[in-house]
Amino acid sequence: MTPYRVTEGVMFLNVDSPVWLQELTYLKKDIIEKLSPYDIKDVRFKLGKVPKKAGSGIHGQGFSVKKLSPEEVSYTEKMVSPIIDEELRGTVRRALEKSISSGKTKERL
Repeated sequence: MTPYRVTEGVMFLNVDSPVWLQELTYLKKDIIEKLSPYDIKDVRFKLGKVPKKAGSGIHGQGFSVKKLSPEEVSYTEKMVSPIIDEELRGTVRRALEKSISSGKTKERL
């Protein structure tokens, strides 16, 4: 699973197999509950390509990615720092960074 966008309280995640898609759908309510303190109100799963190497995301796929400003980095760190689970923190961080760098985040930092 890899995040590909966070927009208006909705986190979108790519899942690499139908089995994982079904499993995560069953766990959706719990996932939303754990992410609700971070203004995530819904999670949507889509069958899609997931990078083999954790954290490689779109950076290793030849796409140009806008470098985050110091304010954007600070905002991202502020949002993810309370997350205790290290894997979840990394996933949320990547989703936020991708959303901000793609210009799809509507809120002002």
